[in-house]
Amino acid sequence: MMAMTTANNIKFVSLRRLSGAACAVFVFVGLISGCGETNQDPVDTATDASTADTADSVLDTVTDDVETDLGGVDIAGLDVPLDDLVETPDGAEDTHEQLDVVPTDGGGQGEDTEIVSPPGTLLQILPSVVNKEHVFKGIWMSGPDDVHLVGADGVIVHYDGQEWTVRSEGVFANLNAVWGFGADDIWAVGFKGAILHFDGENWGEPGGCTADSDCDDNDPCTTETCDQEGLCSFSTSPGDGCCGGVSYQEGWDSGTLSGWNVLDLYGDAGGVVWQVVSYIGANNIPRYVSPSYSLYFGIPNKPCAANPAAICPDYDTGNPVGATATSPPIKLPKAAKATVQFSAWIDVEPDAGFDVLTLSVVADGVATPVWAKTAASKNFQSIQADISSFGGKTVQLEFAFNSGDNFANTTEGIYIDDIQVSTTCGQLSAESVEFPTLFDIWGSSPTDIYAVGVSGTVIHNDGTIWKPVDFGSNEGPWDIKGLFGFGQDVTAVGGGGLILKLAEDGSVTQESSQNNGILLAAWGNSPTDMYVVGQAGTILHNQGTGWVKEPVGTAADIQSVFGVGSFEVMSVGLAGTILRRVDGLWQAEDSGVTFDLYDVWSSGTKNIWVVGDQGTVLRNEGNGWITVDPGVLASFRSVWGSNSTDIWIAGSGGKIARYDGGQWADLSTADENDWYSIWAIKDLAIVAGDKGVILQKKGKDAWTEMRNPFAPAPITSLWGDGAKNVYAAGNGFVLHYDGNAEGDWEVFATVAVSTTWRGVCGSGPDNVILVGAGGVAMRYNGGSWAILPIEPDMSAEGEPIPVVDQLYGCWATSNDKAWAVGENGLIVELSGGAFTRSQNGYNISLRNIYAAAEDLIIAIGIEGFVSMSRGPGLPFLPVFSGSVAGLFGIFGTSLEDTYIVGDIGTILRFEPDWNVLGAEDE
Repeated sequence: MMAMTTANNIKFVSLRRLSGAACAVFVFVGLISGCGETNQDPVDTATDASTADTADSVLDTVTDDVETDLGGVDIAGLDVPLDDLVETPDGAEDTHEQLDVVPTDGGGQGEDTEIVSPPGTLLQILPSVVNKEHVFKGIWMSGPDDVHLVGADGVIVHYDGQEWTVRSEGVFANLNAVWGFGADDIWAVGFKGAILHFDGENWGEPGGCTADSDCDDNDPCTTETCDQEGLCSFSTSPGDGCCGGVSYQEGWDSGTLSGWNVLDLYGDAGGVVWQVVSYIGANNIPRYVSPSYSLYFGIPNKPCAANPAAICPDYDTGNPVGATATSPPIKLPKAAKATVQFSAWIDVEPDAGFDVLTLSVVADGVATPVWAKTAASKNFQSIQADISSFGGKTVQLEFAFNSGDNFANTTEGIYIDDIQVSTTCGQLSAESVEFPTLFDIWGSSPTDIYAVGVSGTVIHNDGTIWKPVDFGSNEGPWDIKGLFGFGQDVTAVGGGGLILKLAEDGSVTQESSQNNGILLAAWGNSPTDMYVVGQAGTILHNQGTGWVKEPVGTAADIQSVFGVGSFEVMSVGLAGTILRRVDGLWQAEDSGVTFDLYDVWSSGTKNIWVVGDQGTVLRNEGNGWITVDPGVLASFRSVWGSNSTDIWIAGSGGKIARYDGGQWADLSTADENDWYSIWAIKDLAIVAGDKGVILQKKGKDAWTEMRNPFAPAPITSLWGDGAKNVYAAGNGFVLHYDGNAEGDWEVFATVAVSTTWRGVCGSGPDNVILVGAGGVAMRYNGGSWAILPIEPDMSAEGEPIPVVDQLYGCWATSNDKAWAVGENGLIVELSGGAFTRSQNGYNISLRNIYAAAEDLIIAIGIEGFVSMSRGPGLPFLPVFSGSVAGLFGIFGTSLEDTYIVGDIGTILRFEPDWNVLGAEDE
């Protein structure tokens, strides 16, 4: 064997795409395949991004039933029989073992091209046990005689240096990745949290516990037990926020929608929606269970045809009608059983196929029906539905009614009252303790292994058992709750004790809060006099030397903080909590209310405003707190002002009001959206809230919608210091508005890591990197997790453009050297603590990357795309792979034993050219 030396730079020159479907792959000049001419147009993924999207979707249902698992090849678009893609050359035997390979270096040559030497050749291996139905997603090897491939349908293929064998197929779930620490210690992960272990003889589900403590899942709501077979079992246990009680209840007896969102399914042609009413019908029978309101679908004040002085509610407009009513988010604890119960008066067509009424649970953006109307009754009936399968998730309940036609709509309609969600503790089912789908696995040793997957899943194995990585918050560590800033430098706070500094150049820096609770709001008198507040009475103060927790004398969640200079700082929170900072100490004040308070704004000691639940609006003019009636009723979430004669408040049900120093004006919006934040300056007001809706109002103009690129993700916070510098934040993103006439918000930063993770890599226990959706990367340094920034692209005008393409795979060789790849040809290289884009220039989805040597980095992707770089800082240029398959996995133990695997049963091995690579004899 020859020893590697640093290679001389070689010249990479232009590429051309061969015509003919069977040759629809990029080529590295000097390795052009000898394909025949054809009338078929080539599939040019370098210029047509939609082709990559189509190709990516082919194998979705095979490889991942949870979410789109991009990959594969557009067989229909290629117009090539599948057999042509994997059959051996003419005259060859149709049974192959390791030595039967198809060289990919052809003899063709394009016009006006320079012939250069490639760094090596990719040889296609065609074992007889592998066929075109095999989809290989991952590869790992301990040496040239111990190669393991895993993929769809739980296929596991092994090569022992002599022959290839299928060790398992159709037994386990789809497998996405494999990693190991020796021939007898290998792990594979995949669909629905599948985790397999190979002990040198058999693949199987892992055990691993010897004591109950080994099964600790860091969840205070579960009791863990290690059984006699060394397997963990879990049961739920009561406690604050746990099972065994009522998780949510609503009777609408405040007379408002109480945070429920209403949507007319027919738009302007409909006109009938869900609303809160108080109605007593004929014979003095109330249309509510608990006094004195209920949720109603229909026209409540419709005059009777025979007697216009009387009221005859119905839902007849002459047109089809329908609407949905969706609850606020509900956190369901893990439970043996979860039930939703409600009372319903249903006076519509009784047949199930007409006047359809359903209750659905909305989780992870998907609405799942759990109950549907099968009959009608002119009295309240108690109804129950089992929602146990949603335990541990944050969900919403959604009632939907659709008449479907304009016939027989003259009955009274539907009343819903006293909805309640309750849970029961007990033994969890096997499915309820599974992890979500896992996409990648990596470890530094048998006692330090990470696997990652959907919904922000990161799990760790310490040599005994798999446990979720604790970021410090059940809501996801990067759910941004509050913003405050000075000019272009903004502080963002959120779950997991998150405090981020967002700089003008788009960079993101995390600061240590020494706190794991959810932080809800921020305010500052100056960059060196900042306050942050959050759960459980948390108030942090930073005077330029770090964040320090200040004692407050309450355990109530603090929802908001605001001040005027360092002498007048106020905080408000749940259960009527109001705190004022006097001489460096926080003192409680009597608010006169017990409702939850959500926001505070002040322009001085004689002009302090506070808003909260049940229409609460409080004002302090220096003589204590008084209740103010704004003329509208809502759960108010936000208050903002420019002076004592310009105060804005916003809340549930689309309610917005403005105070001009003398009286209140009702400026509510028509769509009854829940508004979480409002901000105003001079003649511009902006309000944001549920479903990502952002509206603006200029002067006396009506509210108009602004473009939110992350809709329908809700907006939780607004802040700005001028009409041309406003920021908005939600779950994992920060937007910026520069005052443009179109009302468009641009992405300022994506900082979510509660997103889907697609890749994990590292160089040791103190350097673990995660990459995933939204161009997000994180690093663990052995003590804490932090965002790993990706330097933004620059527009032609010199404006930063954040990188938000999904990342699929990564490879790290040291604490300061790593690469990651993703969609649209994205390749980023780590250097100096941040990722920067590497030169590539091909708009094709890349699925993985591997540093085969210090001076040879290989990226792979769909349609057989392979690109190589000759070292850090050098561009990536394509090489001819001889394949049109989607390539997913790459790994090796030496340059001579580097393999690439993909769909259509594809196995490629790299054959290095030592002359080009600059090798010399040992």
